[in-house]
Amino acid sequence: MTFQGFLIAGLGNPGPEYARTRHNLGARALFLCAQKWCAPPFRKRFEGEYVQTVVDGCDVALLFPHTYMNISGRSIAAAMRHLGVDRDRLIVLHDDVDLAFGRLRVKLGGGNGGHNGLKSISGTVGGPEYARVRLGVGRPPGDMVEYVLSAFTADERPVIPDMLENCVNIVETILKKDVTYAMNAFNGQS
Repeated sequence: MTFQGFLIAGLGNPGPEYARTRHNLGARALFLCAQKWCAPPFRKRFEGEYVQTVVDGCDVALLFPHTYMNISGRSIAAAMRHLGVDRDRLIVLHDDVDLAFGRLRVKLGGGNGGHNGLKSISGTVGGPEYARVRLGVGRPPGDMVEYVLSAFTADERPVIPDMLENCVNIVETILKKDVTYAMNAFNGQS
């Protein structure tokens, strides 16, 4: 039977040293989705951690690429080819320095905003026309790479659980309705 659902990719870097960094916020949201949806355990596949489950009757594949952020597209493109998923069935969860910390936005297509993970994905899947859930980490005062690879501050940490919960709600809305509906429902919120 052909896979008819969505591929959801949570971006980040593999390894415990990166797990709690700003750059891994998308991966953390992905793992919360899996937990909320009672997905089976992740397995190594497509150069990452992968699992399939069903959410309200919709087939869903979850992928955390282990190829490191800058070449995330390699893992995602391999999963898309295997599943037969087009860009309109891809949802990418990622950190975004152009959004204030704690803000979330839904976006369809567009540029990569300097995000190397998105640049890699768009380059390997044939274009930028896929859904993104942007998790705001704020713009750093200093070095960008050092900032996104650093852990959240003590003041920021209490905000993260709500951000991740809201991300799961947004993804569920995309699955049940569509990206445009989710943009209208969530992008006006703070």
